[in-house]
Amino acid sequence: MSRLAIGLGACLWLTHAAAMAVDHTALEAYLRNQVKSAPARRVAIYLEDRRGRKIIAINPDQVFPSASLMKIPIAAVCLQKWERQPALRTAKRRQMLFRMLNESNNRDADALVVHAGGRRVINLFCDQMGWPRSELHHRFQAGGDRRYANSTTAAEMAGMLRQIDDRKLISRAASQRMYDCLQKGKYVTRIPAGIPRGDGVVVANKTGTMRAVLHDSAIVRGNGRHYLLVILTHRYTSEKAGTAFCKRISAKVYESLKPR
Repeated sequence: MSRLAIGLGACLWLTHAAAMAVDHTALEAYLRNQVKSAPARRVAIYLEDRRGRKIIAINPDQVFPSASLMKIPIAAVCLQKWERQPALRTAKRRQMLFRMLNESNNRDADALVVHAGGRRVINLFCDQMGWPRSELHHRFQAGGDRRYANSTTAAEMAGMLRQIDDRKLISRAASQRMYDCLQKGKYVTRIPAGIPRGDGVVVANKTGTMRAVLHDSAIVRGNGRHYLLVILTHRYTSEKAGTAFCKRISAKVYESLKPR
């Protein structure tokens, strides 16, 4: 066996050992108690500790209004279209995609849905990817055409993040583009706020906010940690309370997944 193979094997063993040393049972109990007393009528949490593929899922398949979380598959479909037709990848559209993910710009999102081929194309893509409950029903700047809410689940959002994290959503280059946009995200008061600054940790997150809906979803890497965290809330008591809840959950997860 080569020295490289031995070295890689040792790294994998150490990564697995670090994950095994974490008390995931205690963390799950804490999260379930938090959900019971959450400042929202409905809550879902999906945590995947990627060091050992350990998953804690609370209401993972409940369908929630997605708000801006659906902008991730919109970006994926556009990037896929640009790879197939490079002439469509203009500087203006690249900037629109960045603003859609980074600033959660609704106007750019609606324009990119049209560019991608419409809502049916986005929904077909989600079906093909194994995310059938992630559906786009109306424009983000919709007025009277909101007959059904755009929707998703915590498990399906984690699936999107996992594909990006593994650099397998569309392609390595497309995944990296989405990751870079999310990592530079403008809204950092929820999951990112629960992680100490200066710890050498990179957080790539996408929030979702609208009347009665407050979400965050993130890829967290660094300082011995590597995990996906999705927090969905519906009918929260106040935006301040919902934001504090997300921050509190994030802080507990970050501390609990500290390498031993």
